[in-house]
Amino acid sequence: MQKKPAASNHPDVKKRLEFVAATKEQFKVAHAEDLARRTVALAQIAAFEQQTKKQKEEQLKKMEERNAPGPPIDGDALGDEMLKNLGFTDGPTVGRR
Repeated sequence: MQKKPAASNHPDVKKRLEFVAATKEQFKVAHAEDLARRTVALAQIAAFEQQTKKQKEEQLKKMEERNAPGPPIDGDALGDEMLKNLGFTDGPTVGRR
Protein backbone atom coordinates (compact mmCIF):
# COMPACT_ATOMS: atom_id res chain seq x y z
CA MET A 1 0.00 0.00 0.00
CA GLN A 2 2.88 2.35 0.60
CA LYS A 3 3.95 2.11 -3.06
CA LYS A 4 0.49 3.13 -4.28
CA PRO A 5 -0.67 6.19 -2.33
CA ALA A 6 -3.79 6.54 -4.44
CA ALA A 7 -4.97 3.07 -3.39
CA SER A 8 -4.24 3.69 0.29
CA ASN A 9 -6.33 6.88 0.20
CA HIS A 10 -9.33 5.12 -1.32
CA PRO A 11 -12.26 5.04 1.19
CA ASP A 12 -13.10 1.39 0.58
CA VAL A 13 -9.48 0.32 1.13
CA LYS A 14 -9.26 2.44 4.30
CA LYS A 15 -12.48 0.87 5.57
CA ARG A 16 -11.16 -2.64 4.95
CA LEU A 17 -7.81 -1.88 6.62
CA GLU A 18 -9.61 -0.48 9.69
CA PHE A 19 -11.74 -3.61 9.80
CA VAL A 20 -8.63 -5.82 9.64
CA ALA A 21 -6.98 -3.80 12.45
CA ALA A 22 -10.11 -3.98 14.64
CA THR A 23 -10.53 -7.69 14.00
CA LYS A 24 -6.88 -8.25 14.82
CA GLU A 25 -7.35 -6.57 18.22
CA GLN A 26 -10.51 -8.57 18.90
CA PHE A 27 -8.62 -11.74 18.05
CA LYS A 28 -5.80 -10.82 20.44
CA VAL A 29 -8.27 -10.21 23.28
CA ALA A 30 -10.16 -13.43 22.56
CA HIS A 31 -6.89 -15.36 22.41
CA ALA A 32 -5.73 -13.93 25.75
CA GLU A 33 -9.09 -14.85 27.33
CA ASP A 34 -8.84 -18.36 25.91
CA LEU A 35 -5.34 -18.78 27.32
CA ALA A 36 -6.55 -17.63 30.74
CA ARG A 37 -9.47 -20.11 30.66
CA ARG A 38 -7.14 -22.88 29.55
CA THR A 39 -4.71 -22.12 32.39
CA VAL A 40 -7.53 -22.26 34.94
CA ALA A 41 -8.85 -25.51 33.45
CA LEU A 42 -5.41 -27.12 33.51
CA ALA A 43 -4.96 -26.08 37.15
CA GLN A 44 -8.33 -27.62 38.02
CA ILE A 45 -7.43 -30.83 36.22
CA ALA A 46 -4.09 -31.02 38.04
CA ALA A 47 -5.81 -30.49 41.40
CA PHE A 48 -8.38 -33.18 40.58
CA GLU A 49 -5.64 -35.62 39.54
CA GLN A 50 -3.74 -34.93 42.76
CA GLN A 51 -6.87 -35.45 44.87
CA THR A 52 -7.70 -38.67 43.02
CA LYS A 53 -4.16 -39.96 43.48
CA LYS A 54 -4.31 -39.20 47.20
CA GLN A 55 -7.67 -40.97 47.56
CA LYS A 56 -6.37 -44.01 45.67
CA GLU A 57 -3.27 -44.18 47.91
CA GLU A 58 -5.45 -43.97 51.02
CA GLN A 59 -7.72 -46.72 49.68
CA LEU A 60 -4.74 -48.97 48.90
CA LYS A 61 -3.33 -48.33 52.37
CA LYS A 62 -6.65 -49.32 53.99
CA MET A 63 -6.81 -52.47 51.85
CA GLU A 64 -3.27 -53.41 52.84
CA GLU A 65 -4.12 -52.88 56.51
CA ARG A 66 -7.23 -55.06 56.18
CA ASN A 67 -5.34 -57.79 54.35
CA ALA A 68 -2.36 -57.76 56.71
CA PRO A 69 -2.05 -60.85 58.87
CA GLY A 70 -3.23 -60.46 62.44
CA PRO A 71 -1.07 -60.98 65.49
CA PRO A 72 -0.13 -64.54 66.30
CA ILE A 73 -2.74 -66.47 68.24
CA ASP A 74 -1.83 -67.73 71.73
CA GLY A 75 -3.63 -71.04 72.06
CA ASP A 76 -3.08 -71.28 75.82
CA ALA A 77 -4.57 -67.84 76.41
CA LEU A 78 -7.56 -68.64 74.19
CA GLY A 79 -8.15 -71.93 75.99
CA ASP A 80 -7.93 -70.24 79.40
CA GLU A 81 -10.36 -67.54 78.31
CA MET A 82 -12.81 -70.13 76.98
CA LEU A 83 -12.69 -72.17 80.19
CA LYS A 84 -13.16 -68.99 82.23
CA ASN A 85 -16.14 -67.88 80.08
CA LEU A 86 -17.74 -71.32 80.44
CA GLY A 87 -17.32 -71.14 84.21
CA PHE A 88 -14.94 -74.06 84.61
CA THR A 89 -12.07 -72.02 86.09
CA ASP A 90 -11.43 -68.69 87.79
CA GLY A 91 -8.13 -67.87 86.14
CA PRO A 92 -5.28 -69.14 84.00
CA THR A 93 -4.75 -72.87 83.96
CA VAL A 94 -1.41 -72.83 82.15
CA GLY A 95 1.24 -74.25 84.39
CA ARG A 96 -1.32 -75.94 86.72
CA ARG A 97 -1.27 -79.61 86.06
